[in-house]
Amino acid sequence: MGYIDDITALQEISFDDIRRIAYNDISTLSDKERTEIYDSLNHGVDLLNTDIQMKCYLYSFGRMHQAKIYKALSCIKQSVFASDDFDIVDWGCGQGLATVCFFDFLKKLHIQNRVQKVTLIEPSDAARERAEIHVGAYLKDTSKVVAIGKFLDDVTEADIKGCSAVTYHFFSNILDIKSIDLKGLAEKVGKNVLGQHFFFCIGPMNNGNRRIDRFYEYFNAPETFMDESQSEYRYSNNAKPCSYNIKVFKLENNQVNLVAVDYYPDTQFFAAYQLDTVRNLLQSDDENIKIKAEGLYKQLSGFEVAAPFDIGAGIYDDVDPILAVLNNMVARGLPTRTSPLIEEAFVQLGNHKKKDTLGGVYYDTVNLNADDILLALHAIDSRARYDESTYNKNVLESDFEKSFILNAAPTGLQLVLQSQRSLMSITGQSVHHAQRVDFACEYSYPVIGDDGKNRFGCVIELDGAKYHQSEKNRLEDEYRIEALNEKGWDCIRISDIHQFNSNLSQLGNSYFSSILKAADRKYDAAWTRALQIALSPIGIARLEKTLIEALISGTVDYHKEHLDILVVERDVPCAVLAFRELSKMFNNLATLSEDYKDVRFPKVRLDIVTTPEFKHSPLHKTIEGDDSVSVNIFDDEAKVNGNKQYDIVVDMAVMRRAGAEDKSFSKHKCVGKGYFYIRSINYIRSERHIYTSDCINYQPLVTKDQQGNYHAIEDRKALLQYFLRMLFRKEDFRPGQLPILSRALQNKSVIGLLPTGGGKSLTYQLAAMLQPGVTIVVDPLRSLMADQYDGLIKTGIDACTFINSTVDATEKEHRAKMMETSMVQFVFLSPERLCTYSFREKLRNMHSVGVYFSYGVIDEVHCVSEWGHDFRFTYLHLGRNLYQYVLPKQHGDDNHLTLFGLTATASFDVLADVERELSGDGAFNLDADTIIRDENTNRLELQYKIEKVPVRCQEDQYFDKNGLLDEGLPKAVQMTDKWSVYPSKQDFLTRYIHMIPGYIEELQTPESIDYIKKRFNERQNVEGQIDTDLHTELPEQFFEDADEYSQAGIVFCPHKSNTGISVNENKISLEESVSKLGTFMGSGDGDDADMIDQESFKNLDLFRDDKLPLMVATKAFGMGIDKPNVRFTVNMNYSSSLESFVQEAGRAGRDRKMALSTILLSDYRLVRINKRCPNNQFPMMIIRNKWFYDGDLQEILNNYGINIDDRYLDYCTPDKDMVKLRCDVCNTRFAFKLCNQICQKCNKGPCVVRCPEYDRCQLRSVPDEGRGYVYKEDLQDLLLQNGIEIPTRNYEFQNVDYETVMFFYSNNFKGTLVEKRTMFELLSRSLTPIFYGNDAELKDTVQVSDFLQKVLESREGTEVVALISSIPVWLCLHNGQREKVYVTQHYKKEKTYKVRNLANGQEYTAKEDDMELLRDKSDIAKAIYRMCCIGLIDDFTEDYGNKVYRVVARRKKDGDYYRALQTFLERYYTKERAAIEAAKIPSYRGDNEVHKCLGYLTEFIYDKIAVKRKQAIDDIRAFCMEGLSYGDNWKEANEALKDFIYYYFNSKFARKRYQTENGLDFSLTDDTDEGKVSSYDILFKYMRVIDDDIVGTSSPKDNIKHLQGAVRLIRRATTDLNPALDFLNVYCLTYLKVGENKNLQDELKNSYIRGYKEFFKRTDNKEDFYRKMREFKQAFNANGRNAATVEEIEQMKEWDLLCEVELHTEWLNKFKNTYLE
Repeated sequence: MGYIDDITALQEISFDDIRRIAYNDISTLSDKERTEIYDSLNHGVDLLNTDIQMKCYLYSFGRMHQAKIYKALSCIKQSVFASDDFDIVDWGCGQGLATVCFFDFLKKLHIQNRVQKVTLIEPSDAARERAEIHVGAYLKDTSKVVAIGKFLDDVTEADIKGCSAVTYHFFSNILDIKSIDLKGLAEKVGKNVLGQHFFFCIGPMNNGNRRIDRFYEYFNAPETFMDESQSEYRYSNNAKPCSYNIKVFKLENNQVNLVAVDYYPDTQFFAAYQLDTVRNLLQSDDENIKIKAEGLYKQLSGFEVAAPFDIGAGIYDDVDPILAVLNNMVARGLPTRTSPLIEEAFVQLGNHKKKDTLGGVYYDTVNLNADDILLALHAIDSRARYDESTYNKNVLESDFEKSFILNAAPTGLQLVLQSQRSLMSITGQSVHHAQRVDFACEYSYPVIGDDGKNRFGCVIELDGAKYHQSEKNRLEDEYRIEALNEKGWDCIRISDIHQFNSNLSQLGNSYFSSILKAADRKYDAAWTRALQIALSPIGIARLEKTLIEALISGTVDYHKEHLDILVVERDVPCAVLAFRELSKMFNNLATLSEDYKDVRFPKVRLDIVTTPEFKHSPLHKTIEGDDSVSVNIFDDEAKVNGNKQYDIVVDMAVMRRAGAEDKSFSKHKCVGKGYFYIRSINYIRSERHIYTSDCINYQPLVTKDQQGNYHAIEDRKALLQYFLRMLFRKEDFRPGQLPILSRALQNKSVIGLLPTGGGKSLTYQLAAMLQPGVTIVVDPLRSLMADQYDGLIKTGIDACTFINSTVDATEKEHRAKMMETSMVQFVFLSPERLCTYSFREKLRNMHSVGVYFSYGVIDEVHCVSEWGHDFRFTYLHLGRNLYQYVLPKQHGDDNHLTLFGLTATASFDVLADVERELSGDGAFNLDADTIIRDENTNRLELQYKIEKVPVRCQEDQYFDKNGLLDEGLPKAVQMTDKWSVYPSKQDFLTRYIHMIPGYIEELQTPESIDYIKKRFNERQNVEGQIDTDLHTELPEQFFEDADEYSQAGIVFCPHKSNTGISVNENKISLEESVSKLGTFMGSGDGDDADMIDQESFKNLDLFRDDKLPLMVATKAFGMGIDKPNVRFTVNMNYSSSLESFVQEAGRAGRDRKMALSTILLSDYRLVRINKRCPNNQFPMMIIRNKWFYDGDLQEILNNYGINIDDRYLDYCTPDKDMVKLRCDVCNTRFAFKLCNQICQKCNKGPCVVRCPEYDRCQLRSVPDEGRGYVYKEDLQDLLLQNGIEIPTRNYEFQNVDYETVMFFYSNNFKGTLVEKRTMFELLSRSLTPIFYGNDAELKDTVQVSDFLQKVLESREGTEVVALISSIPVWLCLHNGQREKVYVTQHYKKEKTYKVRNLANGQEYTAKEDDMELLRDKSDIAKAIYRMCCIGLIDDFTEDYGNKVYRVVARRKKDGDYYRALQTFLERYYTKERAAIEAAKIPSYRGDNEVHKCLGYLTEFIYDKIAVKRKQAIDDIRAFCMEGLSYGDNWKEANEALKDFIYYYFNSKFARKRYQTENGLDFSLTDDTDEGKVSSYDILFKYMRVIDDDIVGTSSPKDNIKHLQGAVRLIRRATTDLNPALDFLNVYCLTYLKVGENKNLQDELKNSYIRGYKEFFKRTDNKEDFYRKMREFKQAFNANGRNAATVEEIEQMKEWDLLCEVELHTEWLNKFKNTYLE
C-alpha cells in the first residue's frame, strides 16, 4: 500500500520515478535476498506474482525495457502520434511498462497524449493490478483503462475492439512464449482492423526463436517500419549491453491483412545433396552451364514444409546435441556432396567408385548426358496437371485467375507460376507492402531479355475490365511495371485469356523454354534415370532434414524401439536411402560419444507409395545385413492400410512447387501431428541456420604407449572413418591426425604438429562438423584464409565465411551478422579482428542470443611466439581472448572453449609460448598430452638442392683512383654491395627455371627412386618395400602456353620490388620465357596497394585452378597454400629459419609425387692480402686489404712478379665467411672508434657523449684490427687476448644472402635504445587520452602526458584506459630543429612528405632527406607487448579506423610487476633460476618498479630471444653449407639435407615421456626440463644411447642422429647456457665425424669450449670437475662404443688447455678490474 501511495502521490509521473520508488523499497534487502529474487525472475520472462519480484524487475530490467520501447517507437514519424486520437492494446502487459514508456516518449517529444482507451492484457493478477496503478497514475482517469485477466490465447476479438482511428499494439517480451498460438493471435487482430493498427513487437534476440518473424508472416506483407535485431545494444554507458529483436509494422482496414492459409504457413528449410558425377559434369568450362547449374541448385536447396502445427514457430533453445550435429551435416552445403552410402546405392544406375592420387575417392557414372541432367534440375513433373479438385483455389482472388491457371496456362507454366505473390518481395519497395501480383515466376538463373539485359523473373497480370479500366488504375499498373523492370523482371499483361499465347517473347526465353521442354519429356528409361541421378539426392536431403526437425520439435521420439513411417513419393524415390543414412549417421555419432553410446536410432518400418515410373527403382532396395529399415512398396495410395497408425506421414515431391496444391493431412492415421507436406520453393525468403548446443564429449580414439607412439582403437576409428569419407571423401586418416582428433573430440585443447601436406586443416574441420557449434578459425594470412575457405567450399561445406581486409565494411558487418545468427559453422578471421573491441563484444554476446561455439582454431600457431619465425603481435593474448569472448554453451569453470593450435613447424622454445597462449596465460591447465607431434619432415617425395649461383660484385670505386696500376689489370671489388649481387640471381633464375624439369627427371630414374626409398627407410628405421609410386609425368614444355597446366612451380622472393630477388623484377625477367605466370605479394605498401591486393588474389585463384604454371611470390604464399601438383619451389634466398623454409618447401609434392625444392646460394671466391703481410713493394700499398676475384689478384701479382705466402691471404667463400661486429643498442654495424659516429636512431649525437650504454660498452674497446671484416676465429682470438667479452649475437656475416635475411631481423630487433625510448615516450611523454573504468567502449577522456604516473597514482584495482596512437612518428629537420611529426602524405616523385607537427598541429612540406623514422606501428605494438609481459597492461584492442590502440592498465599491488616478470621468466628458466633473476630487477636503473621491469625485460629480450632468432638464421645457413659440402653429388647432398631436417624436427629423445623399448625413461626434454637443467648425470646417461640396451631394434648411428636432433631442438629453446647439451653435441659430432666440413669443425670446437667453461664455473669442487672431464673423454670408448679416435681425444685435450687459458685470462681480467676499482 505504501508503494501505491507513493505512486499516486506523484504530480508528474515518469518511468524513472516508478523505478526509483521500487528501488527504495528493495534497497534494505541483503545482497543474498536480492540475488534470490533476481534468480526467481528467470531473466525477466516468468510471470511476476509478488510485490518484491515486480519491484526487483523494475530495478533490474526496467531501463533495458524502456530503451527497447524507445528504440521501437523511434521508427515512426512524430506526426503520426500527434495526428489522431488513439487506443492502446498492451499484450501480456506485465506492470504496464510498454504503455508507461510510450506515454513518457510522447512527453519527451512534447506531443499531446490523446489516448482514449488502454487495454491491459495480463494473466497475473498481481502484475495486472500493478499495471492499472501505473497507467492510471498517468491518465488520472481510470475509465479509460480496461484490464483483462486472460492468457493471450483466451482473448476474444470483442476484448480488443476499439473505436479510435489509430490503435497501437505492444507485444513486449510476450511473443517469444512458446505456448502462445500465433496463428490464432494473428487472426484475432487481423480480422479486427478498423483504421490504422501499429504493431510494436519487441523481444530479445535469440537465434533459436523466430516467433516474432513467424507472427509477422501471418499478415499480408504489411508496411514495415523496423525489422532489426542486434546482439549488443548499448543503451547506456553504465550498463551491460543487451540484445533486441524488433519488428514494427502497420495494418489498415482497406487492405487484405491476413495470408490465406488452411492450416499453418509453410516453413522454408534448406538441404540438398549432389552426386559426384553430377558435380563433375556441371563443372563445365562453359560459363553459361555453370551459371544455370548454380542457380538451379540454389533454388532446389530450399524447400517448403507444411504441417498441422506451426513448425516454424518452435523455440530451439536447447537442441539435442546429436540432432544438432545431424542437422548441420545435412545442411552443410547447398548443395553438398552425397555420402558414399548414397553414392554406392546408385551403382545399378551406372555409378562406380574411383580413387585419386591424394588418398581420396570419388564416383562417376557412365553414359550420362549433361543436357538431360540440366533439364532434370528444372524439376518439372509433366504428370502433375492441376484441375478444380487439386489446385489450391483459396489463394486465387477471382474466377478470371482460376480460369487462366487451370485452363489457359500450359502444364509447364502451371507448375512454376506462383499465385498472389507479394509485390514488395520482388521490388523491395515498402510502397508495395500490401500489393500482390496475380502470377509470378522467379527464374532459377538469369536469362537475357529483349533489351539484352539480364532478367530474373516474370509477372503475369490479368487485366479484367472491372479492375483495370480507370485512369488511376492504369497509372498504378504502369508504376508497378516500371518497378518490376527496375528489378530485372518482365511483366505480361493479359486482358483475354483465350488469346493468351505462350509464345510471347517474354515466355520464349531459355528458362521457360527449358520448363516447357521438361514438361514434354516422356518418362522413358533415360529420363527416369536422369531424374533420379539429379533429383533423388535432393529429396533424400529434404527428407532427412524434415525428420530431424520432427525429432527436435518432439513430434517424434528417437528413444522408441520402432518408428512406423509412411512416405508418399509423388516423383523420384528417396525415402529408403534417407532413413538408412540418417540411422547410420545417428548410430555412429552416438556410439562414438560418451553420453549417448548406448542409444540407437529406432528401427524404421517404412511404407512407401510410389508412382509406376519409379516402382522398380533400385533406390527402393535395402541392403542385405542392414536391418535399420524395412520396406513395403505400394504403387497406389489406396492400397495402404487405412487403419494403420503411423508415427510420421510424409507427402513428398521434389518436382512440384509449394502453394499450388490443395493440401490434406487426414488421409492416413498418424500419432499426434506428425504429418509433413514437402514441396519445392518458388523463391527464397528465408535463410539456412545451423543449430548450436552443448558440445558432445566423445570417447578416446587412440591409446599411447611408453615410447609415445599412438595406436588407433580400431572400432572407433572405423566409426569416425564413416564421417571422414562422407564429409571429405578421404579413405583413411594420415599419420598424426587421429591423436589430434581424439583429444579435440574429448573437448580438450590440443597443439597439433603435422608436416606440411599432413592434413592439419582436416583435423579441425572434421572435429567441428562433429560438434554442434560455430568454429572460429584464426589465420595469420589472407591467402591462407582464402585457401582454407575455398577448400571447404570444394568439399561441399559452404556454411562458412571469412572476415578480413579484402571485404568492405558493409560486407564485414553482413558476415558478422551471419555468424551472430548461426548461418555459418566456420568463420575465418585474421588475428587483428579479435583485437577489435566491438567485434569481441559481439562474439561474447552471441552466448546470450543462443549461438554457441565449439572450437577456437589458431592456425599456424607458431605465430604466437616472439621466438618464432613468423611472430605476429596480434597473436598476443589470442588464447585468452578466445576463452573470454568465444563461448560454448556449457557453463562452469572447466567448461571453456576447446582450442586447436596447429602448425607444421615449431621448436621447443616456440611450443613453450604456444602452450602459454592455449592455457589462457595459465588460466586453464594443460596436461602433458596437450602437444601431439607428428611433424615427420621425412617426406619421401620431396627432395632438396642447394644451387650455387656465381655472383658478380660491383667494382670498388675507391680502388686505384689515381690510375697507378698498369692499364688492363683487373679491379678490386666491393664485396658487401648486395645491389650488384642480386641481378646475378635474377639472371640465373631465367635459365635455371627451365632446367628444373630435367633435375626432376634425374630423380625419377629407377636407381634414384630406389635410393631415395632406401634412405627413407633408414631414416625411419623401418624395413620393407615402399609401394608408393613417386613417378610423375612432366610435360615436354613445362611453361608453354596452354589453357590448363598439369604441373606448376613456385618461386619465393624475399622482396616485393626493386631488387633482383624481388617478385616484380623476377616477373619481368621470367615473362620473356614463361608464357603465363602470376605474382602474389599479399598486400601492397603504396598507393597501388588495392590493385596489388586484387591482382594477388586473382592470381591465387588462377594458380589453384591450374591456369598458371608458375607463381612468383613472397613468403606470404608459403603458409598453408594447398595445391597438390606443385612440382618445385625455388627460394631466391635462404629463409629466416629452417622452420620457415620447411613451410615454403612443403608447398611442393602434396600429391605424393616427385618434387624438388631448391635454394639459390650466392657463390663466390674472393681473396685479399691481409694487413699482416710485410711485403711493401709496389703496388702493395694499393692492393693490400682490397678484395679481388681469386684469379684477378693472381694476375696482378704475376704482372709485377710478386709472390705472397698463403698465410697472408684471406679467402672469402660462402662456407668460409668474414664477420663484422654490430651494436645491438643502436642496431648498426661499426668500423671506427665509435659504434656509430652520429647515432641516427636516437639523434643523441656521438656515442661517446650520449649513448646510455657507453660506459658499459665492450665494442669501444675492440682494437682496430677487429673493427672491419675478419674471420670469426681471428676475431674471437683477438677479443680473448684483450679480455673483451662480446656475445655472438653481435657477429654478422658479410655474405649477401645472410645480409638479406638480417635486414628483416634488424627490422624486428631495432636495438635496446629504440625499444626503451619508445616505451618511455608512450608512458611518460606522449600526449595520450585516458579515462577511468573499463565498463564501456568510450567515455569522456582527459589528455595526459604521463600515462604511467596516472596508473601508479591510482588506487589498487583501478582500471585506467588509454588511447595510444598507432600512427608512425617521424623526426623532421625543420628550421634547424628536429621536430616530431606525423606524415599525412608522401609525394614519391617529388621526394617530399606533407607532415603535421605533433606539438602544435602545424602542417608543412619536408624533404625525404630531412626525415627520419622515430617509431613505427610495429615499435608501438612491441612496446605494448612488453608492457603486457610485466602485467602493466592487462588488455588491448585496436581501432583500425582511427589508428588507436585501446589499452587497459589495472593498478597492481607494489611488487606485482616484479612477480609478473618473474612468471614471464619462468617460461625460459627454472623457477629457482627465474627467482634469482627476478631478485636482480629492483637494482636496475629506473624511477619505479615499472621502469626497472621494462629495462630488465628489454635487455633480456636482446640477450636471449634476439640471440635465438639469430641462431635460427645461423641454422638455416648451416643447412645450406651442409648441402654444398657434397660438391657435385647433389643427390647424396639431398639425402644429407633430408637427414638434417628430419633429425632437427623429429628426434625421439626430444619427445616428452619417451621410453626406450625396454621401458627406460629417455626423454632429454624431460630430464633437462626443456633445457633449463644441466648435470653430469644427464651427460653420461645420454652417452649411453649407442649402447646395445638402449639401441634395441634401431642402430647406434640412428640413435646418435636422434640425440643430435634433440640437442639442437632443446638448445634453441634455452635462454641459458647448458653445458650438458654442449658436451652431448660434441659427442654426436665426434661419433658422426665432421670431416672437412669447416662449419661442423667450428661447431665441434665451440661446443666443447663452451661446455667445458660452463661446467667449470658451475662446479664448486674443481677436483671433481677435472675428474668428470677425464670420465667424459673415457666414456667415448667405454663399453665398446668406439665413438672417438685417439687423435680426436688428443684434440679435446688441446681444447682443455685453450679453455684453461681463457678461464685464467677471464679471472686475471676480473682481478685487474676489481683492483683498479
